[in-house]
Amino acid sequence: SKPEPELRRLAIKGLLSLKPNLKDLEKYLNFKRRNDREIDIRFTVWQALLSAGSDQLNRQFKSAAQWLEPQHLKGLAKDEKVSTEFYRVMTLQGSEELSFTSMDIFESRGESAKEDLIHVFKESSEAKLTARALSLLTDIVKEAGLDFYRKGLSSRDPEVRAVAFNAMRRFAPKSSLEEVRTAMENERKPHPRAEAARAYIAVSQRK
Repeated sequence: SKPEPELRRLAIKGLLSLKPNLKDLEKYLNFKRRNDREIDIRFTVWQALLSAGSDQLNRQFKSAAQWLEPQHLKGLAKDEKVSTEFYRVMTLQGSEELSFTSMDIFESRGESAKEDLIHVFKESSEAKLTARALSLLTDIVKEAGLDFYRKGLSSRDPEVRAVAFNAMRRFAPKSSLEEVRTAMENERKPHPRAEAARAYIAVSQRK
């Protein structure tokens, strides 16, 4: 609790070197230093608590999205004890750079990130995030993702519709040809319209 940052850094380093249990970590770090004025100290405390599996920080995830930086997320990405909810909040509440760093982490996790990608696809209001979530989800769910692709086709964002048409091109059955044709005819933006034409040709040639 000393005012000098260097003393706090040394104290935290010493405490962590003792490998304390979660209860002691929460007792000595959580309430005193999780909002430290020094970002590096604050992150060290957050990292220690998250890595130990503490859930006492959960209510602060949204505020943390305003000060955490991409390198912080990259440092936490290898730790399996950091909850997936943490990265969901970073994706939806953080800056563009923070959001896409979180999406990179989801991408690196492959099929295990399926539910996270579904969450982002449903909850994001940013076209770039929604489109990327759908693109990554497509590689996981493939033919089973028709409902997601249909929802993507009804998006107000051309970027999302383009990804949805691409997914239909890859995985939609021939029975979907009529809805692809209708969506193509209603499309006015150049990029998704081009993807729609490719999708229609591909689906029409299905057996």
